[in-house]
Amino acid sequence: RQVVHAFFAAGRAGHFDALVKVLDPDVVLGVDVGPGRPPAVYRGVAEVANKARAPRGAELHRVLVNGLVGAVVTRNGRPFAIMAFTVVEGKIVQIRASVPRARSTIAVTPALEADLMTAVQAALAE
Repeated sequence: RQVVHAFFAAGRAGHFDALVKVLDPDVVLGVDVGPGRPPAVYRGVAEVANKARAPRGAELHRVLVNGLVGAVVTRNGRPFAIMAFTVVEGKIVQIRASVPRARSTIAVTPALEADLMTAVQAALAE
């Protein structure tokens, strides 16, 4: 969790050198942008570090995603993206993100939104 926290802090502050310290040299970032579109894949420290920035107005909520350290990103109090991190020997080796480009490609039903926010609240209570 500390490594992922350091990743988020460095990304928010725009500290490229701090990002490089927590990323494995062969890190892979996979971004699912919605149905019908292939995921974007970024490889290596330079590419991944250049993509590491939170959207304007975003809040990060730490959660577990399928047993991995992760985050739900919210904007204006609504879920915007989900991220999961694989950490090996103190370095991030993989980041998987679901970040649909258009809100119309996300089916955020009231039930799903409630489930996500319950997960966020549970993580904040830890």
